[in-house]
Amino acid sequence: ILSIKLLTVLKNIEDNRSVRKSFLITSSGIIFSFILLAIMFIFLKYLGYSVGWGIQFQQPLFLMFISLILTIFSLNLFGYFEISVPKFLNANILKFNNKNTIDFFNGFFATLLATPCSAPFVGTALTFAFTQPPIAILYTFLFMGLGMSSPYIFISIFPSYLKIIPKAGMWMIYFKYFLG
Repeated sequence: ILSIKLLTVLKNIEDNRSVRKSFLITSSGIIFSFILLAIMFIFLKYLGYSVGWGIQFQQPLFLMFISLILTIFSLNLFGYFEISVPKFLNANILKFNNKNTIDFFNGFFATLLATPCSAPFVGTALTFAFTQPPIAILYTFLFMGLGMSSPYIFISIFPSYLKIIPKAGMWMIYFKYFLG
């Protein structure tokens, strides 16, 4: 996920201030989405539902759906087609502040893609958190969001580290194929 953000930044590096702002806004999108997840789980717990983390990976239909999504994403990286933002979204929602809104929702997208893969690593901690009061659930998700956004925060503090990445060129196309 971080590599996708780096490719986006490398295409239009302006100055350290814009890189810093872009990475901080993406971090805020990640943290906000984790807080939203916490609120959702607290609400489900309040309603009496049993909540878990990573349970969806035991469902064959979910696995087929995720496999399809990842295949489509890979085909996009291989250049078979481009996914463009629908005109109604581009004209209405993203109109007021295009770059900031896109950066913020990149954080949401990063959370959406990476969070299901975290089940083996954070499943035990979240299982414990789900048995605790709502504030513990909120803190757990907040710190998960901070942890996931820490590379973005690091780059926003030290944007000069982006200079060690080679200039845009053919290597980016090969790297995109490698990611695919």
